[in-house]
Amino acid sequence: MKKEYTQRTARLIGQDKVDELDTKKVLIFGVGGVGSAVVEALGRAGVGHLILVDADVFDPSNVNRQLGATVQTIGRPKVEVMKERLLSINPDIDVETHATFYLPESHQASSPIPGPITSSMPSIR
Repeated sequence: MKKEYTQRTARLIGQDKVDELDTKKVLIFGVGGVGSAVVEALGRAGVGHLILVDADVFDPSNVNRQLGATVQTIGRPKVEVMKERLLSINPDIDVETHATFYLPESHQASSPIPGPITSSMPSIR
């Protein structure tokens, strides 16, 4: 199935680049407003491994602006909802989740995670 849903991307950037995307691992801090769009775009583009970090759960104020937020997902961990969403779009993707807080002042997480690649959290400077 992977070849089918990456055909358009392959026409734009070439199959070799699509194959390269499949080997990439990207860590995303925050899967809310901006982060949920980043996560979904990376998953749809064919990035092979995503690591999602966010300790928050969806609440009613998220429904109008966050991709994973629906009436059915209120109260659920954002990272778990986004993992399910990604796997429903791209079943070949490897998604790792960490429901933890990142502490920007110390550059530490409240639990061990790999080093950062991209951030979509407004509190990170």
